[in-house]
Amino acid sequence: MRQKIKVLVSEISASDFVGEIDSLIEQLEVIEEEGLRAGLTDIRVEHDIHSVLYDDREYAYLHVYGTRLETDEEMAKRISKAKSEEEARERRDRKEFERLSQKFGQSLVL
Repeated sequence: MRQKIKVLVSEISASDFVGEIDSLIEQLEVIEEEGLRAGLTDIRVEHDIHSVLYDDREYAYLHVYGTRLETDEEMAKRISKAKSEEEARERRDRKEFERLSQKFGQSLVL
């Protein structure tokens, strides 16, 4: 089953949101159109605070995100990764089981 992927459309510094409300609305509408042209749905605005390593200040940003369904390639890669992780977990569990079996003998209950 395909999953939805969250995609960043735009990052806007909060300081850019100073001015007339009509210009702010227009800016958001342009960003929304970019997202829609890219095939995104469920376009939303979130806020975030960034700290800069060389500066003691924090900066507020608005992030505009949209969602899309993953591609065939992305889905295959995700499934392959999950399968590899499961196989690695099985190997670790088997190794741990064998170690404990040697330590405590066959008295372990399955």
